[in-house]
Amino acid sequence: MRSRPSSSTRRSRRRARETTTDHLESRIGSTDVGIDRAVLDTQQRLLSHVTILRRQRRGSRTDGSVFPLKRSERLSSPRHVKAGMTFQTIIVDVSPDGVATVTLNRPEVLNAFNNAMCAEFKQLWSQVRSDDAIRAVVLAAAGERAFCTGVDVSERLDSDSPFLDRAQPWAEHEDPGRDLSPRRNEVWKPVIAAVHGMCAGGAFYWIADCDIVVCSPEATFFDPHVTYGFVAALEPIALRYRMPFSDVMRMALLGLHERMTAERALAAGLVTEIVERDALLGRAGELAKVIAGQPPAAVQGTVKALWQSLDMARGQALATALMYTQIGNPIGTEQVDRDAVKPAKPWRR
Repeated sequence: MRSRPSSSTRRSRRRARETTTDHLESRIGSTDVGIDRAVLDTQQRLLSHVTILRRQRRGSRTDGSVFPLKRSERLSSPRHVKAGMTFQTIIVDVSPDGVATVTLNRPEVLNAFNNAMCAEFKQLWSQVRSDDAIRAVVLAAAGERAFCTGVDVSERLDSDSPFLDRAQPWAEHEDPGRDLSPRRNEVWKPVIAAVHGMCAGGAFYWIADCDIVVCSPEATFFDPHVTYGFVAALEPIALRYRMPFSDVMRMALLGLHERMTAERALAAGLVTEIVERDALLGRAGELAKVIAGQPPAAVQGTVKALWQSLDMARGQALATALMYTQIGNPIGTEQVDRDAVKPAKPWRR
C-alpha cells in the first residue's frame, strides 16, 4: 500500500505546482518574437490545460491517487469503451490493468484491411482516446501466417481507379491511414504492436505509428506496391521516421523480391525486441501493463511530445517540450511514491 505523503511534502508540491503554472502562463502570454508561430499556437492550446490544472484539487487520497477533476473539467470527453464491445473485423479486450488488446481478425485474407475494418478502427481510436480506464494498447493479429498484408484488394479492384473516391476526390478518403493510425487519430496512449508472420504494405500504417514493436523470429517485413504497379509513398514516408532512409528505399524499390527479416528489422530500429512466437503476445502485454501502471499524465505527455517533435525543427521541439513538462510533471509526481515505484530488478536488453 502506498504511504500518504507528509503534510510538508504536500505543501512543497503545491507551491511548486503554483510556481510552475504562474511561470507557464507568463511565458505563453509573452510576445517573444523569437518563438516560432507554430510553437505559440501549441502553447496557446496548452494554456487551457493549465487553467484546468489550477482548479485541480490539492492533496491526495489515502491510496495515493489524486482527487478527480469535475466531469466538465476533464481533459478527455466522458465517453467510455464499453466492456465486451464487439466489432466485425477486430476483437477488443480490455483488462483490469488498463490494457486494451486489439486483434486484427480476418485471418482468412491474411488480416488484410477493408473499408469495414478502417471504419471500425476509426471508431475504436475515438473510444480509446476518450476512455480514461484504457492506458495502453496492444495490437496483435489472428491466424498463423500474417500480421497484416495491407489492403484487401479483392474488395477494391472493381474499377479503373480503385483507390479514388470519384464522388469526393479531394476528401482523401482513399488514404486508409487517416482511420488506421493511432497518431493521426490523436491517440497519445502508448500502442505496442506484436508482429508475427508477414507484415506488408498497408500494415505499416499501424507499425510506423506504434510506440513499441516486438516481433517473432519468423516475422518478415516488405512493401509490394511497386511490384504490382503502385507507387510506394505513404507507408515508406511514415517508415522513414523509424528506419534509416537507405533501408526504407531498398524495401520500397525491391517490392516482392526481398523480405526484411526479424533480425534486420531489429538492427534497423523498426522493432525493439524479438520474442518466440508462443510468448509474443504475453511479452507485448507485459510491456503494456508496466507502462499502464505509471502516471497517465507522464506517459501520455511523453508520447505526445516525442511524436509531435518529429514534425518540428529541433528548437521548436524543445520549446514546446518544456510546456509539456511544466504541465504534466505536477500532475504525475503527485501520483507517485518515489520509493515504492522502483522495480526490484529492472529488465536489461
